[in-house]
Amino acid sequence: MIRPWTGSSQRVADTIRLDCHPPQLRDVLATQIEDTRVTIKATADEPVRLRVRYGPQRDQLTQSAEAQTAANPISRELTGLNPCSTYYYNVEIDRRGRQHGQF
Repeated sequence: MIRPWTGSSQRVADTIRLDCHPPQLRDVLATQIEDTRVTIKATADEPVRLRVRYGPQRDQLTQSAEAQTAANPISRELTGLNPCSTYYYNVEIDRRGRQHGQF
């Protein structure tokens, strides 16, 4: 059963702020490069989830590692790498921004 509204009415106004811009990633670096490990660092303009996809060839980025933090710079250590090998990587944030490189 639906009953009619019998109370008094009031106008209510509010403001909603929408974030229509994807997060921006900058200063993507491969640092602390050692035989079997490397640290990927990046700076974002807002808190993001960072995923590093990496592999032995540009079209074979079959491994991945993630980091989620509000800290800047964001960093993720990759371990278990083969010594004396070249790796390619792709940094993704919130499925919108991407940066590529190699170490």
